[in-house]
Amino acid sequence: MKTREDKAEILKEIEETLNRAKGVLFLNLLNLPNSTQHTIKQTLKKNSGMMKVFKRTFLAKINPNLPTDYKKPLALVFDFSENLTAIRSLKNLNFPLEFLGGWIDERLVNQSEVSSYIKLSSKEELIAKLLYLLKSPIQKLTSIQMLLSLKLVKTLESIGQSKQS
Repeated sequence: MKTREDKAEILKEIEETLNRAKGVLFLNLLNLPNSTQHTIKQTLKKNSGMMKVFKRTFLAKINPNLPTDYKKPLALVFDFSENLTAIRSLKNLNFPLEFLGGWIDERLVNQSEVSSYIKLSSKEELIAKLLYLLKSPIQKLTSIQMLLSLKLVKTLESIGQSKQS
């Protein structure tokens, strides 16, 4: 059994981790095998994140805004990166994950918002798409201009040839 000092240390650890994290998700652990949990932990670790299991009562003491009324066993998924890369890295896993909610950008998010965050492309991918979309009309305009110039040259050549004959 844990002493008051042990519990105070756990509370301090949770509070420090929550303060450092840019995003926190509540992952349902029910029917999630240990091998899958290990894979999730490894994926998060590679992408500046981590997964921890805490008692819901500890969470309520740290931050009363965090929901503690979940009846399912849950783990907290922390993302410490600015772009939430650890959270988005979970979309590449080949097994279904049930997120019950979370805390992203200093606001509470529900289950559907969490899935939207996970499906988001990275900042670099979005910039690349934007640049492609901006570049595409310019390329089309350039190719049309070249075609028109080519047609003009061909027309002038044919006019010159018809006058010569």
